[in-house]
Amino acid sequence: MFDLQRQVKNVVKNLIKIEKSKETFCNILRSIKRKAEISFLPKIGRMDLLEDKFTYSVVPTSLKGLCIAGVDGGIVSRSLHCADMIVTRAVAAIFRYESENGPCVEYFPDKFPEPKIIVNITPLNRINSEINANLERLKAELEVAIKTQDEYTIDVILLNGSLLPQVTDKPFTPSTPLTKKYEKIIDLYVKLYEKSMETNTILAGVIEDSRSTRFMQIINRILPHMIYKYPELRDLLNFDYRQVLRLMRDSDFLFRFLDVGERTLTFQYSENPYEHPILKDLKNRGWKQPIAVFYLKTVEFDIPLRIEYLTSKFDPITLANRLASIIYPLSSYHPEYATPSVIVEADARARLLESDLEIVYDSLVHAMGMIPSLLRLRRDRRPF
Repeated sequence: MFDLQRQVKNVVKNLIKIEKSKETFCNILRSIKRKAEISFLPKIGRMDLLEDKFTYSVVPTSLKGLCIAGVDGGIVSRSLHCADMIVTRAVAAIFRYESENGPCVEYFPDKFPEPKIIVNITPLNRINSEINANLERLKAELEVAIKTQDEYTIDVILLNGSLLPQVTDKPFTPSTPLTKKYEKIIDLYVKLYEKSMETNTILAGVIEDSRSTRFMQIINRILPHMIYKYPELRDLLNFDYRQVLRLMRDSDFLFRFLDVGERTLTFQYSENPYEHPILKDLKNRGWKQPIAVFYLKTVEFDIPLRIEYLTSKFDPITLANRLASIIYPLSSYHPEYATPSVIVEADARARLLESDLEIVYDSLVHAMGMIPSLLRLRRDRRPF
């Protein structure tokens, strides 16, 4: 018989063991957080690190006089028998802080813009169908981010997500219609970067639920040198700290390591930008300016935000300090939720529901009848 309690007990036992190891590891590192520096490392070992300390305090700035835009997109999609149906839209929420009493809010292109309906009849497998839907969402968001800067004078523009497409957004097979669509998305990213430089707008991407291990890779690389430099870290040698490193993501470690109002050092998006599959595509489009990253903890009971920003013609450290001081007050309104309020507002206006997709589907069927191409998949129409 299925013994649920026994299995749960074993899972809990393993989780407690792992949590204790993580806590021990993080507490040892926290003991040197205030004094640890990495300037003693060989230059070749810190080429991708832009600062010398692990953490920096962030002082929130007054938002008065600033115009800040948050951009987000909504998407719902469905695979049919011989077609993929996608509904998407994107919105920029524009917060203009003219006084200390809160922002005046505007929207581009509209408060609730009309969604775009895409029906793709090109045969795609499940993976490519998901890639296609993601590319359509990115296209909508990037176009809004670019056009918003044409219509408004923006000081800071925050994307809900990365400043780059993800590796999973890149088609596996070259020379396909999907590859051409991906290349157009890369062109839009470059256009957005150039527009932001032209208008002197700070451009950043705010990743709410990052699963990156980039910071842990940095820790793994420099920790042996740190142990030799700082005697307080010798306790790490009493257990398999490398196994702990393998178990932790950036957000997991930094939730424990950072205090509220602290950010990490800034570092380049990739240790090997010339080998990175997405950065190489940008380089092929003539884009060579680096993208830098830091993590920021704005509230006590939520994981730190991963902030990616375009360094462009600004000093990356000055820009990191400026950006962190702006995002901090935007993201500290609730102790359990750290997303910047301007992005929360954009998300609320862009969000689409399954019921929206159902309305579109019913309208198509009503107009064309139940043709084979519009049949739902069997798993979505079981009669029992």
